[in-house]
Amino acid sequence: MRKHYLGLLIAPLAVVLLAGCGSSVADAPVGLVKSNTYRTTYGTDPTTFNSVKTNEQPNSQHIANFIDGLVENDVHGRIVPALAESWTDTMEGTKQVWTFELRETNWVDADGEILFPVKADDWVYAAEQALDSLNASGVVYLYWMFIDGSYEYYDLLERYNNYVSGADVNLIDPEHEDYDPDYVRVTEAPDFDMVGIKAIDDDTLEFTLPNAMSYFPTVLTYSVFFPISRQFVQNIGGWDNYGVINTPSTAQESIAYNGAFLLQSYTESNSIVYVKNPHYWDKDSVSVEFVNQTYVPEDAGFNWARLKFEAGVIDGFRVTQQDVAGWEKYVEGPAGTGTMEAPAHEAAYTTSGSLYGASYYMSFNYKRPRPLVDTALNETQVSNLEKALKNVHFRRAFMYAVDKGALNARRTPNSPNDWTTNTYTINGLAVDSNGKDYVEYIYEKFAAENDITVEAAKELIAPGKPGIRNVDMAKAEMRLAKPQLEAAGVTFPIEAEYWFLANANLTPYYQAVVDSITTAIGTVDSVKILNNTIYTTAKSTNAFYYYQYSIQIGNFGWGPDYGDPSTYLNTFKIGGDLTPNLGLTDPVLAEEILGEYDDLLATADAITDLEDRFAAYAEAEYKLVFEDAILIPFMKPYSAGITVSVSKVQPRTIPATLYGNSGDKLKFVVVYTRTLTKAEIEYFREQFLAETE
Repeated sequence: MRKHYLGLLIAPLAVVLLAGCGSSVADAPVGLVKSNTYRTTYGTDPTTFNSVKTNEQPNSQHIANFIDGLVENDVHGRIVPALAESWTDTMEGTKQVWTFELRETNWVDADGEILFPVKADDWVYAAEQALDSLNASGVVYLYWMFIDGSYEYYDLLERYNNYVSGADVNLIDPEHEDYDPDYVRVTEAPDFDMVGIKAIDDDTLEFTLPNAMSYFPTVLTYSVFFPISRQFVQNIGGWDNYGVINTPSTAQESIAYNGAFLLQSYTESNSIVYVKNPHYWDKDSVSVEFVNQTYVPEDAGFNWARLKFEAGVIDGFRVTQQDVAGWEKYVEGPAGTGTMEAPAHEAAYTTSGSLYGASYYMSFNYKRPRPLVDTALNETQVSNLEKALKNVHFRRAFMYAVDKGALNARRTPNSPNDWTTNTYTINGLAVDSNGKDYVEYIYEKFAAENDITVEAAKELIAPGKPGIRNVDMAKAEMRLAKPQLEAAGVTFPIEAEYWFLANANLTPYYQAVVDSITTAIGTVDSVKILNNTIYTTAKSTNAFYYYQYSIQIGNFGWGPDYGDPSTYLNTFKIGGDLTPNLGLTDPVLAEEILGEYDDLLATADAITDLEDRFAAYAEAEYKLVFEDAILIPFMKPYSAGITVSVSKVQPRTIPATLYGNSGDKLKFVVVYTRTLTKAEIEYFREQFLAETE
């Protein structure tokens, strides 16, 4: 799974230009010269290039450019061959078997020298490492979900590892307080043959799934299913050395490459440089020789990206209203007559909103670790809040109180909800057999539960809409919560805290969100929200991953890994990928908060008919978001409205996909030596649409 950090909020580079506003027929560009270098940005330093271990997008976005999987998404979003030339699927009883035939290609080192062929065993080896608990894979349950026998093998191997290390001694000792009468000791290593991943020969790979999953190829675009060379790992001294970024100078030597690019250099919090792989199997599709990525500092202002573009450091940026000089130059123009819909500058191009991107949310922490750290609250205050958060009416009060547009306005002050999302699952992820988007099922569920029309539901909770903020409802929910909380021993006011990211430009927007909550719920007799401290991105990340916070407001999000609603919704099931970040590590507490939702998920997970499956998932998502207010969807990194961009990058040259890692691939990017005009952008857009038809 892909955890996303909000990080940079000034949106520096609009690479994928979608449906635009322009002339109906555009002339072919004249005199354009392609650049051999793509200049872009990155906001978070990578921590590993080990595709088995990481579930974090700042790592996998690079891995996807260094290593190819079996399939990928093309620029139209279609699943197409990558390292697999072809594949078939068959049913064997209730199980589905997928067989992939590999193309001839090679692993190379960081200098581009051929090492050895890519073969089917490379996927088997990656699976072996992922299914070993000692390697602490952040995404192992994707194997459990898709690959037959993988959980059973993982469990047996974990018990065997515990036996070898002696870690299970207490569990089998009746005299010890940790004694578990149900624990079964495993004294022999399990055979990997029980796992549904097999190398039939060097060029043929077979996966066995526990049941039919038509969307299985979509998960193969995610980096955890990328191959890893067993021979390379042996040559560098073992698994512990693979993908390690101990020092920037050794980072590029820690992996073997079969993807479009090699890592040429990495300077922490400064730059990352790729160079084209000379032996890449699809090298004719790779237009640029180099990718230069510039680090965006924590304190970057709203004009940072524009200034870097104008200095020739990056190849594009999104014009933001908070950059007054940039807005005047590119949108309003010297006469002040330009608008977002018709910007004055010939290079400023209006694009419609994107369907693609992670889903960021607001969430609560139900149990902070002790001892408390990095907090202005004492033990009594924290315990008081934790008791309050168990109450669904208390959480719903926040849900109705918060003004999402107050934070999202940092990008588009005149249309504050352009970046707002109100469902956890993003539209465009999956469609049923009739082409109906899964999110439409959520609209229907919302309409039925609230006795309104589907169209009225969309006006509230579709992308770019304000959501269900209602101050009267917030107060009503708090009135319901208060006597219940007092009966449970909660004292008022209930004190909580949140954090700011370390960027002074953003502080007023975060404060506006908090003000919207306290205005609705009340600071005297209900809730008082404190600002704890100013967090850097690194410290903010630690706070979230070690759940040292009260409330986080849109700082973290989730990007889907495959084309099914479960890729989002399973993250918040009991034991899911994100539940620990809510402090729900205790099984009893997790059952109390998530039990009913978890039951709905289990029902949906078992359904294979897409229409019934989507309806069941929509019921679960409605409960998670609108009924139980476990999390409050907040924003996505692309506008639902329109934006203005300036770029040297040909539009539609990033794979159009919501899931997996294909959207991180830069192999198709085409960059020119000068800025593109409106007419040229329009020409490329029309050309792309013609290819789609």
